[in-house]
Amino acid sequence: MRPVAACLLAGLACSIPERDSTDSGFVKHRLDTAYRTEGVAVADFDQDGALDIAAGPVWYRTDGEIGGKIWDRGAWSVQGYALDSFMMFADDFNADGWSDVLVVAFPGTPAFWYENPGGGVGTWARHAVLTAVDMEAPRYVDVDGDGVRDLVCATGGQLGYASRGATPTAPWTFQPITPPGPWSTFVHGLGVGDVNGDGRVDVLTVAGWFAQPVTPSPAWTFHPFVFGPGVGGAQMFAFDVDGDGDADIVTSLDAHGYGLSWFEQVAAQGGGGITFVEHSIMGGPGGPLGIEFSQLHGVVVEDVDGDGLKDIVTGKTYFAHLGTDPGANDPARLVVFLLRRGRGGSVEFKQVELDSDSGVGRAFEVVDVDGDGDRDVVTANKKGVFWFEAK
Repeated sequence: MRPVAACLLAGLACSIPERDSTDSGFVKHRLDTAYRTEGVAVADFDQDGALDIAAGPVWYRTDGEIGGKIWDRGAWSVQGYALDSFMMFADDFNADGWSDVLVVAFPGTPAFWYENPGGGVGTWARHAVLTAVDMEAPRYVDVDGDGVRDLVCATGGQLGYASRGATPTAPWTFQPITPPGPWSTFVHGLGVGDVNGDGRVDVLTVAGWFAQPVTPSPAWTFHPFVFGPGVGGAQMFAFDVDGDGDADIVTSLDAHGYGLSWFEQVAAQGGGGITFVEHSIMGGPGGPLGIEFSQLHGVVVEDVDGDGLKDIVTGKTYFAHLGTDPGANDPARLVVFLLRRGRGGSVEFKQVELDSDSGVGRAFEVVDVDGDGDRDVVTANKKGVFWFEAK
């Protein structure tokens, strides 16, 4: 079945997918022109051996054909928000062998997981996860080391993580790591990674990082450090940027403004602790790289070019605040910052633009979609649904 016929049968409005080569070596596949979601999830939803792309209420095969509906809803207006789908994560929550999706909606609203009925055909049953998920960059990673991923977020004024319930359909259990505090609905910037090298993952925020204790505790040790002057960015990452053996921090600085930096981990003066030194990767208009853009509301760190070093993938979240942000009308860029290390621990990032008319949503994926051994980029936002195929 071809894409247009599939759209009509699903009761959806979409156009024939576009396919364009780019100077970056990626092929741009525009799977849909409609505003479906701010997040995507990639998995083999029908077990045909090929990965598929879930974008809000529908999932697509990579040729642009709609495989089926996840829930019943049409497209959103670009003058509003995709209220029921800000982030999506694929996993098999009931261990039946079929990939399901976890959906985090607009900040402050409930999260659900949708149960694949087998083959992705038919209604996907919805199951409650949390009654309210706060913060604007929830993460889905294994926090407690049990091999099962958790949902890192805030709820009820506390920062923490939610783990699966006693049965697959039971609501998840939230484990706070802070006392009640300033963890409100629209706080930006959140990450998970081993900052201090003790083998346990820590939680990163724009105001500092929380060290995970040896034994489970509702109060992790807070280490204050302001990661940038803005309101906070998107997903934050802890990894060794400069190759000196410790974890540095990568983050956008303002999800609705400008700025992307890496923060070098160094010993604090007087010993007995660590601190960070900021190195700007991209600032505001007129910066040294030649391509600057705002609204970095989604960031992924992956090895894109296969050299063994993690690179930074990000872009403009087009009309993230409905056109009121700085640079809102500038091109919706999608950019890879390729990490390069030099002698003496020097670091630079080579900027490669994949596209100027797509950008990112609140969350996206960098994954080998077509199984050819390299990393592709999958995004969705007010510009549509996109798969950038690496060649």
